[in-house]
Amino acid sequence: MTESENVFKAKISVEWLEDLTFKLDFLNPVLSELLIDETHDVESSEAVGPDPSKLLLAAVMGCLNTSFAFCLKKAKIPLKGMKATGELTSLRNEEGFWRVSKIDIDVSPEIKIEKGIPRMEKCMEIFHDYCTITQSVRQGIPVNFTINKAKIDMG
Repeated sequence: MTESENVFKAKISVEWLEDLTFKLDFLNPVLSELLIDETHDVESSEAVGPDPSKLLLAAVMGCLNTSFAFCLKKAKIPLKGMKATGELTSLRNEEGFWRVSKIDIDVSPEIKIEKGIPRMEKCMEIFHDYCTITQSVRQGIPVNFTINKAKIDMG
């Protein structure tokens, strides 16, 4: 295997628009540009896009959910639905700067398992190891992930 086969690069472009608002371009004509807004609180009616903290949370959540869904697919466990909620907590450090202190994610999959409970348990054990974003973030920020088993029917 060559060195280039062991490298994945992602490239985007960010352009300042005004105040603390930027345009994120995914450099793919099919994908819409996204506005990043640190000027307004995301709950504000004046907000034009998410702030970087929300994007970090979305990246971690998206990666974890994708890894879990992929593991279920590989184990031939049909996923009927899945929702997740996440919370990113920031605290001021000793110097007074805001820093992300932890990320909490709760996922609620809807699954009916007629057979293959060991495969399901294996997925729940290993799927997060395959999430590139989460495992990278975890090197500096605790990421807690729980699976709500209320809609998992083990038959």
